[in-house]
Amino acid sequence: MTKDDVIRMAREAGWTGPEDNAVYFSMLKRLIELARAAEREACAKVAKENAAEYKVGGSLYPMLGMHNSNYAATASDHIAHLISERGRT
Repeated sequence: MTKDDVIRMAREAGWTGPEDNAVYFSMLKRLIELARAAEREACAKVAKENAAEYKVGGSLYPMLGMHNSNYAATASDHIAHLISERGRT
């Protein structure tokens, strides 16, 4: 994320502070990183919950049948992993 990205997002959120202050910039960048991490984890949690529902033969998509349900659970697990890993690379 570039400095311009951070400043643009801060301005969109209504921030009116100075653009050349390193302390403000550092805090704003950290805030954005924390918000992005929280959103990633929330998305990963949804995928994990879907995987758990498929694994126990839940009612999400009963018409899929056992084979496709197992595939969907594996896919949901994989998607959850990929979402979580985005913030670690």
